[in-house]
Amino acid sequence: MLQLFKRTPAALPISLGGHLLVLGVMAFGADWGEKPKLPGNQVQVIQARVIPLDQLRPAPEQPPEQPPAPEPEEEPLTPERLEQERRNLEALEQRRAAERERLRQLEQEKQALEQKRREAEQRRRQEEERQQALEAERQRELERQRKLEQQQREDAERRKREQAERQRREQERQQQEAAERQRKAEEKAARRQAEAERQRQQAEARKQAEEAARRAAYEQRRTETIQAYSGKIRQKIEGSWYYAGYGEKLHCEIRVRLDQTGRVVAAKVVESSGNEAFDRSAKAAVYKAEPFPIPEDEEFIADFREITLPFSVDN
Repeated sequence: MLQLFKRTPAALPISLGGHLLVLGVMAFGADWGEKPKLPGNQVQVIQARVIPLDQLRPAPEQPPEQPPAPEPEEEPLTPERLEQERRNLEALEQRRAAERERLRQLEQEKQALEQKRREAEQRRRQEEERQQALEAERQRELERQRKLEQQQREDAERRKREQAERQRREQERQQQEAAERQRKAEEKAARRQAEAERQRQQAEARKQAEEAARRAAYEQRRTETIQAYSGKIRQKIEGSWYYAGYGEKLHCEIRVRLDQTGRVVAAKVVESSGNEAFDRSAKAAVYKAEPFPIPEDEEFIADFREITLPFSVDN
């Protein structure tokens, strides 16, 4: 039966209610007070019947009251009937005792169940409190872990910033040192360049001076050579030229190309005097005077490869 109450908790109050109803019916149907003494050996017998709980039904509607039936005539009490009533009364008293015992056991079982329920509820509350304590501890641990992680992140960020600051300062120091080295190198290079430029300018000046001196010496030698050989050529031509005309003022120029030995390669009148005879005599004198004296120095031979010779008379 305990298993039934455990499986169906509602069965206990229903069963208790049913039994209480039966007891109520028995109480109203039986006399619980002091039994009146019947005259003689007569015993008043009260008959009762126990109705099972599952047979209890709502009372049907009462039909309209009928006129009371005539009361039956009482049967005479015989010893057998009295004995039977006595036995019925003892059986009823036994059933009442058994019912009281059963109700007592039911009450004990109910109290035991209630005690178990209270113990289970207490255990549930204790477990819930324990779980809440565990959850609170877990939350505290999570909060501690979160704060620890936050502190670690902040420390890492701080170290990162410090490292970045150190790197920035180191980079600035290196850049400053590099800039200083670059400045010194540029100053040194500028000094070297200035010195090199000064030396170059000095060398260029010396070179120009030397070149100017060389050219001046060359021009001087060339001028002297040209004058000297021009005089020799003029002397040789004058010794070979003769013009018999008189009373005229004539002038012509003959361009002469010479080879490296002084011989005439070609002669051409480049400026005519207007007198063909005079021009022919000048040209003939050129061919007659060859070979012309030319300088042996190769530097000045080119000056005598092509020369222009003037011929003039003023009679």
